[in-house]
Amino acid sequence: MSYHCKRCGKKIAKWKYFSSGLCNYHYSVQKRHNRFNPRPRTHIKIAHGMSSFPHAETIFACIILLVLVTFGAYLLLQIKMNPNQEIDSNSQPFLDNNNPIENDLVNDNQSDPISEPDLVEIVISQPSKSQKEIDVESFEELNDIREENGLMRLKWNDKIYELVKFQASKDLCNYTRCDHQDSDGKYFDDYVSRFGIILRSGYSSGENIAGSNCIRALSLWMGSTTGHREIMLNSSYTDGAIAYDKENCVFIGLIQ
Repeated sequence: MSYHCKRCGKKIAKWKYFSSGLCNYHYSVQKRHNRFNPRPRTHIKIAHGMSSFPHAETIFACIILLVLVTFGAYLLLQIKMNPNQEIDSNSQPFLDNNNPIENDLVNDNQSDPISEPDLVEIVISQPSKSQKEIDVESFEELNDIREENGLMRLKWNDKIYELVKFQASKDLCNYTRCDHQDSDGKYFDDYVSRFGIILRSGYSSGENIAGSNCIRALSLWMGSTTGHREIMLNSSYTDGAIAYDKENCVFIGLIQ
C-alpha cells in the first residue's frame, strides 16, 4: 500500500502520511504559513482526527478486555482456593414469612435435635520419619543405582554415618561450589579415628558433597564428569553411609 501527499499527490513515506499527510515541500509551506498566520486557540482543529493513531480504539478495547480477563481470573482463583464458605454456627436459617409450613419445619428441626450419637472423625496421624530413616532410604536408592550398574550393594555402617553427619553439619557448600576441606584445613579422612573407623592401608575411600537434598544429590553425582560418579560406582567399596544436614548431603564410601 502506498501513501500520497494530500496536497499534490506525491508518494510519501508512511510515517509522514500519518504524522502530517504532506510531502516535505507542502509540510514546510504549511509550517511557514502557520508561523506567520497563527490561528486562535478556539479555532485549532485536529487535522486528521484519529488518523495519527488508526488503531487507538482497538488498543483501548484490548486494554479493557485485558483488565476484565485479569479480574475474572482473580475471582476464579479465589473460588478455587476457598471452594467451601465457612458457615457461621450462630446464623439462623432464612425464614419465609409467606410460607408458614416451611417455617414450622425449620423451627421443629431447631427445637428437636437429632437423637443419634454424634459422629467423631478420628484422624490417625502418621509419625514423621526421623532424619536417619530418610538417610537410610537415600542410601537404599544409592544401592539400587549400584545394582543397576552391575555392582554389589554397600553395607550401611553406623560409624561412617556419624562421620558423614559430622561432615554435613559443616558449611562445606556455598552458592558457587563445595569444598572437601573444612575451615580447619582438614579433610574427612582426618576425622575417621575420632569415630572409630579404621582405614585399610593402601585402599581407597571417597567422599561426595552436594548442596541439596540427597535424592537430588544422587542425580547430580551420576551426571557428574569430575569423579563423583566414579565414587558412587566404585567397585572396591564395601561399606558406606549418606546423611543430610544444613542443606548439605554427604556420602562416604570405603573398605572395611
